[in-house]
Amino acid sequence: MDTIFSLHRYAANTDGTLHGNLLVIIDGDIQDNIPTIENRTYKISKGSYSFIHNISPKFNERLPLLDVPGRKGIRIHFGTIKEHSKGCILVTDKEAMRRLKFRYLKKDNTYNIKIHEL
Repeated sequence: MDTIFSLHRYAANTDGTLHGNLLVIIDGDIQDNIPTIENRTYKISKGSYSFIHNISPKFNERLPLLDVPGRKGIRIHFGTIKEHSKGCILVTDKEAMRRLKFRYLKKDNTYNIKIHEL
């Protein structure tokens, strides 16, 4: 089973919030479209990154950890305002976050995410 994660940023508010959608694509078919926000000041650059689904000491739960050169602790986690992020990708819907963690990711597996600019 080939799983692709692709973040598409589509809007930036004047308050510095970036809006996007995290697409989960399995065997070429879009399985999920997860709403995201980011803090424009701290956003990671467009590109491809690997990530692992492991335990976060800060949140004390299993969350995706991105391997971003020059940065540490960049995760995908639940959040509803840009101030919840210093570079992390925030999933704005709790049920969508549960789907991501429990349906699409397996513990300690490595995945890739492609981040697209506006």
